[in-house]
Amino acid sequence: MEELRKYIKSSLPMGTTLRASREEPIAFGLVALIVDIQFEERDKAMDEIESLLQNLDQVSQVDVTAVSKLSTGL
Repeated sequence: MEELRKYIKSSLPMGTTLRASREEPIAFGLVALIVDIQFEERDKAMDEIESLLQNLDQVSQVDVTAVSKLSTGL
């Protein structure tokens, strides 16, 4: 999982950051890598990230569980 985490971090497009990650056991020895990715708000940004993750050999499924906007404090 550490290798996958590093690969994801290095593959993200400009303006995108891997903020946090954790492993979560699923069943029968399967483990999910839960990632928190921050990205700039622009058209199709989410689609690009999902596609990038889905096309990795080690990834069988991508699920978006939450999306929120960051406050700039202005």
